[in-house]
Amino acid sequence: AQIASRRIIEKVYIAPSNGAEVIAKYNDGVAVPVGKVENFLRGDVIPFDEKLSKELSDLKSMRQINNKLYKQNFLLYEERITTIEKIEYNFRRSNEMSNSLNLAGIKNTSYYNEKIFEHLLEAGRTATVEQRMVESVLEGPNGAVKFRTTWIILPDGERYLSTINVIPKFDK
Repeated sequence: AQIASRRIIEKVYIAPSNGAEVIAKYNDGVAVPVGKVENFLRGDVIPFDEKLSKELSDLKSMRQINNKLYKQNFLLYEERITTIEKIEYNFRRSNEMSNSLNLAGIKNTSYYNEKIFEHLLEAGRTATVEQRMVESVLEGPNGAVKFRTTWIILPDGERYLSTINVIPKFDK
């Protein structure tokens, strides 16, 4: 019997196109940001709470009712609306993906998070310049989830996980 060699996964600091320094798990030219798995997939993002919901509603009402006041600070208000809408979208999406993982039995533990990292690092190896979106399935104790990932291919050929979506696959 042949024993497969275990690839070493290391943590590295990388700077994606937005210039922010990000900690990522890295192996064989593929990088997966740690926050995408340990935070974003697990519902650990800025919450869209009642306070933000009211602020968004107030800003949108002001835009319609008191257009003169709104126009005085148009750029500021539009930027704030965009920010709050992004928080709302990310909050809902993050919680949906967390729920899908939990239903499949892929709990928020270091063991399962490491399984997700290994899975995504392997999936990322198949991304190419021509095919940057990769779909893959991860089995859990209670079912499976499909990962739909998009990768940035850097000029040196290295791959960086850009976006991720978790889709419930099926029950066992």
